[in-house]
Amino acid sequence: MSDIGTSTSLGGEYSLAGRTIVITGATRGLGRELARQLAAQSTRLVIAGRSTAAHPHRHLPGTLDEVADELRAAGADVLPVVADLSQADDVDRLASEALEWSGGVDVFVSNASYTPAGSFLDVSMKKWATGVNITVFSMISLVKAFLPGMLERGHGRVLAIGSRVAVHGDAPSPEWKPTPRGGGVPLVYGTTKAALERLTTGLHDEFGGEGVAFNNLRAASFSTESWQMLSGSMGYGNAIDAVHTPAEVAAAVTWILQRPSDYSGRILGFDTLQDLGVMPRRWT
Repeated sequence: MSDIGTSTSLGGEYSLAGRTIVITGATRGLGRELARQLAAQSTRLVIAGRSTAAHPHRHLPGTLDEVADELRAAGADVLPVVADLSQADDVDRLASEALEWSGGVDVFVSNASYTPAGSFLDVSMKKWATGVNITVFSMISLVKAFLPGMLERGHGRVLAIGSRVAVHGDAPSPEWKPTPRGGGVPLVYGTTKAALERLTTGLHDEFGGEGVAFNNLRAASFSTESWQMLSGSMGYGNAIDAVHTPAEVAAAVTWILQRPSDYSGRILGFDTLQDLGVMPRRWT
């Protein structure tokens, strides 16, 4: 529960046992694998997603019902919340249901994102708004809901799942060649992931040192269902063996969450985590 002893002073590992953890985008990929790994640590899980047995994703496998059933079969204490994070009312309902069920959220992993296909000129403003709402505004809203309790209790963790496509050079290199229109990583995705990095460091600047750690995983390619569907169109081919697995990335996320509270304000790429021995070395 959220009122367990902290034992999270500077220099001490943050125990996840008994903590209430909220994971968005938990129906498949990293969110689902992270829920599996955290359930094994006797956590209490609130998992959120849109895909259900009654309303599955049109192209991708995985539903919230399946994940909840799997976690319960493993003995986990879990609350599934069907929520469309592009809708403010759903985000507010997720926050209130999580807080009512748990009494206080200790860890929030913002994993949901949106990747519309197409060139910048083809992506409508409605899709841009959807991407900003799902990736950025939902995190802002949920941190506003969960952070006061974390600060009051003197401990907590906020982790944004970002992406290396948030970073772009100041100027093209001499080898630069234009990407065919619509053939690269959608600009909505990279732009919203860049916003998460600034949000993470800003939260650390304001609230760091009060027992709550704020970090961002600048993820490279890893073989989620979405990645496999999109990899061909983005020129990656089928090089699944060359990228990390969701299990490897989830293990790295768990490691970040367990760091002491002064391990905060960091943008952690796969290269850094490989240097620390947290992830195996692969082409990324």
